[in-house]
Amino acid sequence: MSEELNILSYALSRKYTDLHGGDSGGETVYNQAKKYTDAQVAASETEMKKYADKSADDKSAGALSAAKTYADGKDANTLNSAKSYANAQDTATLNSAKNYTNSEIVTAKTEALAEASAYADDADEVVLEEAKKYVDESSMNSYIVSEGTMGKVSLGTEWSATEPHTIVATPVGYTVTEKTMVSIPPHAGTLIQMRNDGVQTLYITNDNGVLTAYAIGNAPSVAMEIPALFTEVT
Repeated sequence: MSEELNILSYALSRKYTDLHGGDSGGETVYNQAKKYTDAQVAASETEMKKYADKSADDKSAGALSAAKTYADGKDANTLNSAKSYANAQDTATLNSAKNYTNSEIVTAKTEALAEASAYADDADEVVLEEAKKYVDESSMNSYIVSEGTMGKVSLGTEWSATEPHTIVATPVGYTVTEKTMVSIPPHAGTLIQMRNDGVQTLYITNDNGVLTAYAIGNAPSVAMEIPALFTEVT
């Protein structure tokens, strides 16, 4: 723009010189034109600088706004991520707590069931032992047979090796004669011992007052006093 003003000023100066017939007036006009031109150029540069400064300010404001928007977006994303993470952690914690609680309940139930089962087994053993003891102690007094007398027979452990296994039986609480018949009534203790030892049959014979016990299958492994019914026959 300043170059165009210089050309215009020069042209006007030359024209003025030509009209007034000399260079002196032309030089004056030229100087005035140049002065005007410099003033215009300075004014123009000032306006351009102001425009540039304003543009820079606008761009800075725009950049600041964009940066703030971007930062807000990041903050929102960060907040959402944090909330999602917290929710996930809460869910995981809740599930872990529920799983732990369920596991503890199952364990407690299992332990309680095992304890109850063990208690029941122990109770069954106690009941069985008490029943056997009761039968052993009471059968001699309460088992009354009109055709004979209840007593006991003692059996040792020296059974013969071959089947049928035999051993001398000793009467307890009864005097045996050659006419005494000895039978073995059902009795819990006797039956349990026979089952445990694999004894299939157990019976007693009388040979002129000498009692002999016979065992078929296996022989009893322990010494026993078993209930017996003594009956005198003719």
